[in-house]
This record gives sequence, C-alpha cells and structure tokens, in this order.
Amino acid sequence: MAKGEASSLPNLHYGLRRRTRFGVCHHEAVKVPSVRERALLARLVQELDAHAPVAPDPRDTARALGVPVQAVANVTGVGVREGELIEGRSGLVYPKISLDRLFAALPGPDLTVAEARDALGTTRRFADAVLEGLEAMGRLERRGGTCRLLDASAVPAPDDSAE
Repeated sequence: MAKGEASSLPNLHYGLRRRTRFGVCHHEAVKVPSVRERALLARLVQELDAHAPVAPDPRDTARALGVPVQAVANVTGVGVREGELIEGRSGLVYPKISLDRLFAALPGPDLTVAEARDALGTTRRFADAVLEGLEAMGRLERRGGTCRLLDASAVPAPDDSAE
C-alpha cells in the first residue's frame, strides 16, 4: 500500500486464542475489544446492574448511555464473549455481578420459578431469565419444575478417612 493511501480494511484488533480439540492444539483469531468498547462495556454493565432483575429494553439502555442501539448490541456481544455478560436461552442478558447478587437472594437449595419470582420481587419472565443465567453460569441445575442451587462452597470436600 502506498504512503497516504487509505486502507479499505477496518481497524480491528485481533489476538490469538489457543483451543485444544481432540488432542490437537489450534490457534484461532479472535477480536480483542478496543479501549472504547471496554469503556462502553463497563458503562453497560453498570446500567444493566442498576435495573436487575429486570432487563431493560436495548433502546432504553442506548438512550441512557447516549449511544446508538447498534453500539449496545455490538458491546453486548463483546460482553458475552468476554464472560462479563451472561445470556440465557430467552435472549435476556445479565451482568455476571448481578447474577451473583441475585443468587444470594434466592431461598433454599430447592425452589420453583414462582418461589424465585417472589424472592426477587419481579415477574415470572424475568425470574425465569435469571434462573437461565444462573444455569448458564453453572450455579443452578434444573430438574423438571424445580431448580437446585449449586454452591461450590457448600459442596462437602471428599472424606479421606473413609478408606
């Protein structure tokens, strides 16, 4: 490319991620979030956390952040890839920190969606989305109509004296 000639390629930042599959190590290019995307992601996490357990409409979130809706959609994808945002099957997205806080508010080891709705003080739709997010994080297991809360600190360590 000649000096002063504009590039038609977008200015993207890429990194390499190492992935092992079937015992073979592969390197794949992944987009690394820019400083601007990271800053917007931090603001998005704060905005979503302020409204949890209700997930606001993306248009309202974009308006509150003063950015276009497409920017919120792009940064949401970055947040899900980076693990800061958790997306359930329903498509609603929650910050990981919000789900940790909501997990602490849930009663008992076994509960139904109705009990979660009452404990969180929200609608069934959002309570179910929170449970989906917790399931995606590995903090909850669904069995039929009930959910079992899993907490790593509550799991007893194996007893070595039983040998």
